[in-house]
Amino acid sequence: MEKTEGNRTRELFDHEMGEMIKQAAKSDGITIAAHNHALLERAKVLLDLHYINREIYELLCKACEYHDLGKANPRMQERLEHHELRFDEEKEIPHNVLSMYLMPKDASPEYYMLLFAVGFHHDYGDVFRLLEDHEKRELAEELLAQWSCARYPGGKAITKIITYLKQSETKQKMILVKGLLHKCDYAASGETEIEYPNDFLMRKTRQFFEENHYLCNEMQRFCLERQDRNIMVVGQTGMGKTEAALLWIGDHKGFIFLPVKTAINKMYDRIREEIIKDESADGIEKQLGLLHSDAVSKLLEQQEKEGGYSQNTGDTACQEMDVMTDHNRSRQLAMPLTISTVDQLFDFVFQYQTYELKLATLAYSKIVIDEIQMYGADLLADLIYGLKMIREAGGKIAVTTATLAPFVKELMEEEIGPFDYGVFCDRQQVRHKVKIIPSLIDTEAISEKFWQCMHKRDMTGSMEENDSDKSGETSGKILVICNTITKAQWMYQELCKQLGEQNKNRVHLLHSKFIRRDRAQKEDAICVCGAFAHTETVIWISTSLVEASLDIDFDYLYTELQDTPSLLQRMGRVNRKGKKEVCDYNCYVYTQIEEKYLEPLYVAGRNQSGNNTAFIDQDIFDLSKLALEESLGYEEGGALSEGCKIDMMEKYFTMERLSDTNYMQKYKKQMGALKDIVLYELAKKDIKIRGDIFTKDVIPACIYEAYQQEIEDGAKKLRSSNTSMIEKIKERNHIMQYTVPVQNYIVDAYNKAVRKRMSAQFYPPVKIGTYETITVLDCDYDSELGFRAQKFQKVEETPIFV
Repeated sequence: MEKTEGNRTRELFDHEMGEMIKQAAKSDGITIAAHNHALLERAKVLLDLHYINREIYELLCKACEYHDLGKANPRMQERLEHHELRFDEEKEIPHNVLSMYLMPKDASPEYYMLLFAVGFHHDYGDVFRLLEDHEKRELAEELLAQWSCARYPGGKAITKIITYLKQSETKQKMILVKGLLHKCDYAASGETEIEYPNDFLMRKTRQFFEENHYLCNEMQRFCLERQDRNIMVVGQTGMGKTEAALLWIGDHKGFIFLPVKTAINKMYDRIREEIIKDESADGIEKQLGLLHSDAVSKLLEQQEKEGGYSQNTGDTACQEMDVMTDHNRSRQLAMPLTISTVDQLFDFVFQYQTYELKLATLAYSKIVIDEIQMYGADLLADLIYGLKMIREAGGKIAVTTATLAPFVKELMEEEIGPFDYGVFCDRQQVRHKVKIIPSLIDTEAISEKFWQCMHKRDMTGSMEENDSDKSGETSGKILVICNTITKAQWMYQELCKQLGEQNKNRVHLLHSKFIRRDRAQKEDAICVCGAFAHTETVIWISTSLVEASLDIDFDYLYTELQDTPSLLQRMGRVNRKGKKEVCDYNCYVYTQIEEKYLEPLYVAGRNQSGNNTAFIDQDIFDLSKLALEESLGYEEGGALSEGCKIDMMEKYFTMERLSDTNYMQKYKKQMGALKDIVLYELAKKDIKIRGDIFTKDVIPACIYEAYQQEIEDGAKKLRSSNTSMIEKIKERNHIMQYTVPVQNYIVDAYNKAVRKRMSAQFYPPVKIGTYETITVLDCDYDSELGFRAQKFQKVEETPIFV
């Protein structure tokens, strides 16, 4: 039979490929053949774990075989042999582009899918421009002159690739193949595992139930029976949503996303210590991962806590390897179960070059979003758009929360598709009796409640630790939650004055503007006080910080109204287990707030900017006030059952009621921007979706003066090339314990005041790296009130008399 042109091309390629892959792929002499083999081994792991199907596997294997063929050119080989040589764009073409010339050419869709994966597997050069440029084409052909099979991909290759990227079915295949090629390539180059199997989670979770004599409740059975479905689960506090999420994930790869690092660390500790637990020397390090901006510090703390190394041996190299190995497994998305903040993974929505690695991994994973009501409008849009991309690529999604507004459910279903939806609560249970106070929050009623609790203790005697559990009586733990740090600081000062010096140690303040060391101590202290069995009469004043991040159970709540979801979260910090009798009011809600904190009502076409202090949507605030008043029958207060809380959300927070709010306009604007993104238009280094992009860590001047020697000694070690990685992590973590996050505009005002020689005291910044410094800020700070910004005044020049 006569051979076709395609067959002859393929035979030529097969013959010459055997010679190409003998050439070097790495500077250490590893050949292209050996490197490709390492990639293919990792691709087989994905197939064996049933994370990808046979079709994607076969395409991935071809991409692995082709991706580095472009390194078989004399310039590249010379550079790999002589390390001092650098890439010369006048004489070279990036190897990822050259690999496109060496792929066996045909007209099939699969060819163009592979062409895209191979050509863009590195962010080296403008691929399309290099293909279009006639001089670059001549240079490419010159570099590949020794290979007769080299073929220019053709002018229509660009058009074909773009066309297939616009078609839903081929686009998903292209994303998966390219993303998994990145994953295989990185794992092979780093000589690491691409995935660790999840063959333990269902067994460990069931074992946890058995050891504690638990039975699956209705919510947990709902999740267990729908492991192959996308679900939304609303469950009241204490129903076991974490266990439900683990049952839904089962023996599959899973990610759990939470909004706050503190909550992530708590969940990580609980799953690690109570549910998974360790059966072997390094078993858990291959089972549970942690991803957030301070994850390395947390892992180091965990290792020291568990005695994972001998502090007497001084073997910092071994310790460094352990911590960084654990962290890298999480960063490479190789762990069976990972707990993370959204910013660590959901930046893929901006479609920067290589974004496909994260999306392709999430495509064969089960994603749990916990407490979705905590996200603002912009981040909610990022999250929903990311979940839409994950679902389209094949991933499964679960939303678990204590409160879910109908409009959020509708927004999700509009973009993502239908969910199996379940609401689980004891509708008749009453944990909270609420009193509405139509005024600004003040200290008078709180002081009165404190004295009542103290008098009751004096009359009855101090209760034993377990008495509260037996009788259901309260002990007098008062939680005050303000909408702003400034108000919380004022409340603390006023209460300390009113209660006197003898009771000052019973009044505590917690917010985000404490240095890390002080905040950590306060978080530990509030958790001790907030334990169910703890009976001390205390007052803790805080902000929205305590809404979801801390597991605390107080007796009384005094709070400003912000919005209904936030209010229900705050109420969840009181009578958390529902074991205390509810005879009198235990929640007091102040329904007036300062006008300066309210964003103006939304009016189409009107510019909403101008008030830097406004952060509460007035439409949502008014709606929340109405919901509370109507739910309590316009009385001054009354019992609020669990069913009534669900009804408040269902009735008032609908799309119809919120469609013309500032919140919804922000959401729509961000969603529109995401849908308009052009592939690879944005650089990864320029993308940030964290809420802290508007803040900067600084060291208060008084803290710097008190600890200057150890701060500067630590900074010196950080700059030294002789300091080990683990020691640098420790020193950096130690210095950061003295930092507090403040808004960028406060730092800018300080720098401006210094430049203009106003009343600001200048301090040189602490240099902790070649290009990284920490500002030392002239401000007020102490461990009682935390950070307060100074208002710098113009300094009058004093005349000099000679």
